[in-house]
Amino acid sequence: MATLHRIFKDLNVQALESVLTAWWNSWLPPGGGLALDGKTARGSHAEGHDAVQLLVAFVQRLNVALAECAIVEHDEIGTAATLLGDLDLTGWIITGDAKFTQKQLAAQIIAAQGDYVFTVKANQPTLYQDIATLYSALDVVADTVTTTRDCTCHGDRIERRVLTASSALRD
Repeated sequence: MATLHRIFKDLNVQALESVLTAWWNSWLPPGGGLALDGKTARGSHAEGHDAVQLLVAFVQRLNVALAECAIVEHDEIGTAATLLGDLDLTGWIITGDAKFTQKQLAAQIIAAQGDYVFTVKANQPTLYQDIATLYSALDVVADTVTTTRDCTCHGDRIERRVLTASSALRD
């Protein structure tokens, strides 16, 4: 145990993460969901210091973290831009919660040949209202609307999901 402690104590964490991310990217075919999720490292809070917070890019179909980055000064959006800037996003669908629903982040993902699905909540009041208005009059924009359905079973529970999207809300 002492030998492992000495090895890991002197390890360059950033270099190791960089090599592991490159290794994952070398054989991992792109595509599917890449979830952005912030986490607080358990047991990392110390007297006089904030707990360590990380932003993780998580490959959903494999249940594996592709990359992670420390969140500095509680800036998850800036950290997301940095984390995604270091990844090849071609073919990936980036998912995240409402805090990532930002124009500059969406533009960065599209510029890197990726796609995104972000949640919109009332923290973006204008966008939220625009979407509500659009979906209250779908017949007006019917040619811009696509709907897909999925039905799966988990034990004794049936899960039905319907996704309706429109290209009418650009920019």
